[in-house]
Parts: sequence; C-alpha cells; structure tokens
Amino acid sequence: MGCSLAASLGHSWHIVGVDNSPKNLCFALDKGYIHEALPMEMAVAISNIVIFATPADVTLKLVSSILDTVGVNTVVMDISSTKEVICQRIADHPYRSKFVAAHPMTGSEKTGPQFAVPNLYEGKRIAICESEKSSGKALLAVSKLIVELKMNPFYLTPKLHDSIMADISHLPQATAFCLSNAINGSDGILEWVGTGFESTTRISGSTAEVWLPVLFQNKTNVAKGIRKLIENLEATVDALESDNVAAMQAIIVKANALQNKIEQLKQLKE
Repeated sequence: MGCSLAASLGHSWHIVGVDNSPKNLCFALDKGYIHEALPMEMAVAISNIVIFATPADVTLKLVSSILDTVGVNTVVMDISSTKEVICQRIADHPYRSKFVAAHPMTGSEKTGPQFAVPNLYEGKRIAICESEKSSGKALLAVSKLIVELKMNPFYLTPKLHDSIMADISHLPQATAFCLSNAINGSDGILEWVGTGFESTTRISGSTAEVWLPVLFQNKTNVAKGIRKLIENLEATVDALESDNVAAMQAIIVKANALQNKIEQLKQLKE
C-alpha cells in the first residue's frame, strides 16, 4: 500500500520512506518509489504530510507519539482498514485536528514494495472519518492528495465504517482463511485446484502481520458477521441433509440476486 501510494505521487511529491526493513527501503529506492530513506524522527520532522501505511496495530501504537512531534503545519493521515479504535485512541489528543482518518478501498493480498502498483488507488473510493474533528488545513491537504490520486472521497463515522468493513472486507478475509483450512491440503488434492477455489481463497494469502490487528480491532463486528455466516452454512447443511431442493435453490437464488446487484453497481460506475 505504501509503495503503491508513493509510486502514484512520486512525480510531483518528494517521498521520504520509513521502514524497519533495510531491504524494503533499498528496493523502494532502487525502483524510484521513494526519493530518500530516513529514520522516523527525521522523516516526520521534514514532512508536510505523514502517512501511516502500516499494519493497524503499528498505527495504533505510534499515532499519538507522532502527533506529539509533528510540526505546526504538518498533517498526519492513516490508511488503515479499521477506524473506530484509532480514532478513539487520539480523541483527546491536543493535536487531534492535524489528523485525518482515511481508508482507501483498494489493496492486495500481497505485501511488500515488490508488489507495488502505481495506479492502485485510481478510481477507487476513500473513506474519510470524523472529518469534523480535522482542521480545514488538514482536510485541504488530504483533499489535494485525493484529487491527485484520482480517488472518490466519502464521509462517514468510524463506527459505520467499521461495520461496513466487517461485512465486505474483514468477514470475507476471515472466511477465506477458514475455507483454506477446511480442505485436505495434500498434493494429491491441491493438484486439482481450479479457478473456483482459487478465486474464493486468493486473499487467504494475506499475512497474519496485516490481518491479526484488523480482526481484533474490529472483533465485535467481525464476530457478528461470522455468526451470520454460520447460520447460512447451517441452513445449507439442513437443506442438503433433508434433501430440501427448494430450500437449497432459495439459498442460491438469494446469492445470485446479490451478485446481480453488485454487477449493476459496477456498470453504473463505468
């Protein structure tokens, strides 16, 4: 996410990279995604915008201390897929107005600068939460960045954001992990894997480093979604074991209707 962002902005911004991995920094420098690499304190001191493109637990750990040290005109922005816990962490911070809570609706199951995609953000939605708590200066700076990325901003509360993300992002991720773990992973079976299994489990390649903090920070909403999923799985089992073709057909038709809605929305955007 970070290097994709840098690759999209590097032609008009001076990008300073911060990472615990010297290997990642060298790769990003070699590819031209960043213009220089500095320790975090030095990078923050010279930056107009500080963007957290880190796992959600790292953002949560560092956001207050970064706000403590930024300059008068510096804006801090995060792009984590959880918002409520992070916003609560800095709710009473004296420099809360310098922070913009954001979440771009894009990404990949692959992590690291070697998987950067320069146009990853283009045309995608970006959620902005608690905009009323951000200063006009901070919102203007982030708005300019959003325009340059060619993204579409939408404004909502952290609570609503996390509820939506649980349904359309975090639940599918947890489900992909479970589906991958539900099969016999022997070579004899995996040799038969085709597009159906690949498409439904692709995101199970995402790392624990990224997803553990997300799932636990949004655990109430995710657990609620998993219970709904279990209800649907149990209804499917009941239909199969009782030879109830009508019930099974109703399950499929209902799912078809949702997919048709999604396709219609996609066509409206094009």
